[in-house]
Amino acid sequence: EDNRPVIGQVGDMFLNEGVPFSATAVFAYDGEATFTGEVDYGDGSGWQALVIDQANRTYQLGHTYAVEGSYLVTVRI
Repeated sequence: EDNRPVIGQVGDMFLNEGVPFSATAVFAYDGEATFTGEVDYGDGSGWQALVIDQANRTYQLGHTYAVEGSYLVTVRI
């Protein structure tokens, strides 16, 4: 049985360089586990720890891109 959390998608966004990106995202899990996670914002800044609200199964994303472009944000919990 695969008992990993299911991460919801935030969706596509357009931001200008230097403008902070922020979002609250959710994940689903049927159980009582405590989670940690990390995020890669896709711009070469590397993996960063996520702040997870265990009770509400949410996490905060926040980053400022220095260069305009398309970036794939990857989350692992």
